[in-house]
Amino acid sequence: MLKAKVNRRAFAEANGYVRGAHEGFPIDSIGKIGKPNCAERPNVVLLLAGTYDVVFNVNLKDAPNTLSHIIDDFLLVCPDAVVLVGTLIPLLDENHEARRISFNAALTGGVIEQRIRMGKHVLLVDMGRVTREFIDPADGIHPVDEGYKLIAEAWYEAIVAAGRKGWIGPYS
Repeated sequence: MLKAKVNRRAFAEANGYVRGAHEGFPIDSIGKIGKPNCAERPNVVLLLAGTYDVVFNVNLKDAPNTLSHIIDDFLLVCPDAVVLVGTLIPLLDENHEARRISFNAALTGGVIEQRIRMGKHVLLVDMGRVTREFIDPADGIHPVDEGYKLIAEAWYEAIVAAGRKGWIGPYS
């Protein structure tokens, strides 16, 4: 059981992080950015990807397939890792929100289920607890602090669930 408590705001401020400090990345770029981290052989990978693609309508038809390749790449390099894939949180713009709903449906119905049937240690993390009220109206995309707390709780619960399944081995 995880016992450590992390204060996100204190950590972020101490390390110079500012919400919205970069423009974001499309899914295919996330795969390229994340691969160097696989050299560390993580035992848990948290993947929340697709918001950029949904908001900017970037190659949405292929986005779920691209994400599935990223998951497979992580599992190829880190076969003992569990990959936790989060659903996208609400977006305040109606067009963005419609695309988000379609993207999340593709995650649930295809990307994750296929990997589970293949015996891969992949779980879908439902971020549904983050509702519209927890989205910052200033940009309609990012959560407010309470929304980030809810995201952290969802990740934590998924890590615990994966641990109970015996999927999380020692960090190597």
